[in-house]
Amino acid sequence: MKILLKLFLHVVLLTAMLTPNIMMSQHYLLSGQEIITRQLNGTGTDWRISPDLNPDRLEIYFNNNEETQEVRFITDMDSITFQLHNRDTIRFVVILNQTDTAFTEIVGVHDLPNKMTDEQKIYTLSLFWSEAKYNFANYDLLSFSWDSLYQATIPKALDTKNDYEFSRLLSWFAAKLNDGHSQFLNTGKFGIYCDYAPLSLVSVGEKIYIKSYRETLKNELELGAEIVKLEGKPTKQYMEEEVLPYISASTEANKWMIGTSSFPYGLKSQPLTMTFRNSMGEDKTVQIERNGESTRYDNEGREKYQMMGATPKYTDNLNLTYTDDSIALLSVTRFYPEEETIEQIEQIMPQLLKANGLVVDIRHNGGGSTRVAYSLIQRMIKQNYFLGLAGETRKSDAVYKAMGFGYDEYKPYYENNVYRQEDADTIRISDTIERITCPVVILIGEYTFSAAEDFLIMLYEIQDRPQLIGIPTGGSTGAPLMVEDLSGDIIARICTRRCKFPYSGKPFVKFGVQPDITLYPTITQILNNQDVVMDKGIEVVRAKMGTSN
Repeated sequence: MKILLKLFLHVVLLTAMLTPNIMMSQHYLLSGQEIITRQLNGTGTDWRISPDLNPDRLEIYFNNNEETQEVRFITDMDSITFQLHNRDTIRFVVILNQTDTAFTEIVGVHDLPNKMTDEQKIYTLSLFWSEAKYNFANYDLLSFSWDSLYQATIPKALDTKNDYEFSRLLSWFAAKLNDGHSQFLNTGKFGIYCDYAPLSLVSVGEKIYIKSYRETLKNELELGAEIVKLEGKPTKQYMEEEVLPYISASTEANKWMIGTSSFPYGLKSQPLTMTFRNSMGEDKTVQIERNGESTRYDNEGREKYQMMGATPKYTDNLNLTYTDDSIALLSVTRFYPEEETIEQIEQIMPQLLKANGLVVDIRHNGGGSTRVAYSLIQRMIKQNYFLGLAGETRKSDAVYKAMGFGYDEYKPYYENNVYRQEDADTIRISDTIERITCPVVILIGEYTFSAAEDFLIMLYEIQDRPQLIGIPTGGSTGAPLMVEDLSGDIIARICTRRCKFPYSGKPFVKFGVQPDITLYPTITQILNNQDVVMDKGIEVVRAKMGTSN
């Protein structure tokens, strides 16, 4: 068997060496599994063997101060280690299950990619501009000329020095729509060039504080300290000039929330420089390397470091716990997968029906399927029906648009300013559905988004609905149109539906759903992991139960 395998490998290597444009070294790796371990400088991660790619390429990014990096592949049968230099290309063969051959290469890269032609840049920009011009739901709310912005952006696009810079410009262009469902998507194209600083920040109002950090930074940072400067600029100025203009969001609060969590992520070659004010009132400037992910795991794939400070509690999608007096605390972190989530809700419903009270926490629910919202609403209200979403969407008619040049009654078509009204559907509730009769409150927050907001919009105007406690939601929902480039890859999305409250027809986008009881946690409460919003929810439920603990 070993002799046959060696003959097979010699044939593979000889064939590869004789194939034009394939320069192979005498290296091969044996594997009986498709998923193997790839280590970079001792930090491990998964690597999928892909015989269908030729070559199966791994690019390794080099900072200015890096000369050599160690790359190691470990399989269930074998291992191989390389010392890679900047701009090196190392080629080897992976033999999978003694039958499939993956011609693999490792490439050391330093410069950001600059592969897009001027024609491709103009096409990408024009595609988004055109789709938004005719399909963006809130086009009539823009305070500027979309066409003029597009025209002014063309020379900026042609002037970008590399693909990363062009990508940033596209994000800026889309963010001008001020909509959380209209943006260019992160396709992972620049993943090898970027990383995050290993710390977590939180915005309270328009101030930013250090919430947690990796233990390796304990001598440099201070928990709860306010960041007063970023990259040498006052924090508010930096955010308004360098961060917020690139964030697609519908409310200023949502922009600050997304921006605060996203700016520590950036190019590995650009450390994060920030000045914070410590507890003694002294300002201290530090420089934090953006190496969080690349230094996160050991060679066994385990977390190497602990985080210090307030850390989020990660739970399953539906997590159910109880207080001592049988108040059910139900956390729902997403409304997908649709059928699976609906089934999970049905499975826990018998327990909820027996609870003395219920707190539903959707503060970290980013959305999913509106049908999941239906399954919750029908259990929470007394009525035998409720209204679905109302809304508006753009309407186009080529003939009417042509007539709009000379006839006033058709002029709105000529100006692309016609909307089709969508009345709310009536959702009937089956007599077989058992209702939750105990007191219920719902916790909401800035991360409550999309279909989770649909849930609240449909519930909001119903009589005797559960109280909402927390802070205003993200303020964006509405049937995004997926935009594909010429290769068929999805590169962006555009909101096509302006959702409204179903009974009153009031707008929702740009405002979010407002709580009945507004409660903003302080930085001290956040650092102490004190969940004052949950505490308030339990307090309100107990008051409705007629008990006090």
